[in-house]
Amino acid sequence: MGIGGGDVTPEGEVLVRSGCSSVGQGLRTVLGQIVAEVLDVDLERVRVELLDTDRTGYGTGSYASRSTATGGSAVYLSAQRVVEKAKEVAARRLQVDAGDLIVKDGGLEVTRTSQLRMSFADVAAALDPVGARNFGMLPGLRAEDYFHVTKLTYPYGAHAAVVSIDPGRVFQRLTS
Repeated sequence: MGIGGGDVTPEGEVLVRSGCSSVGQGLRTVLGQIVAEVLDVDLERVRVELLDTDRTGYGTGSYASRSTATGGSAVYLSAQRVVEKAKEVAARRLQVDAGDLIVKDGGLEVTRTSQLRMSFADVAAALDPVGARNFGMLPGLRAEDYFHVTKLTYPYGAHAAVVSIDPGRVFQRLTS
């Protein structure tokens, strides 16, 4: 299982939380890149926190080369939920249909004109505790999601071969 969450601050910073841990496989970078692509923001604006149970609730660590597949899927899903929540707010603020909004340059803009847009930072600011009540939502531009697979695959293995070499004849023979 992968757990992932994300917050966008009124300053435009993006915080990604994951229940996976890094064992040197570049997980922070990968998870940050996934969310940066979904939100169309610079990677430098994304901060990734890994396996901090005070912040993520729980996690399953990192094993069997699965962190990108499960944790990456979870943060992708949570980023998609952030976009959907932002679309609801931006559509009401811009007085357009949410279906007419696309993600571009760290925010949402109307497909037919780039003049009507709202950054994710502005959406987050609109969702302060008072503003969120006006939208009938919980405060903050944040989401959390889980990704669960029913079967695990293990993309690694060990192979061995026993080879004997006759130095006098320079002949190799595979013995097992």
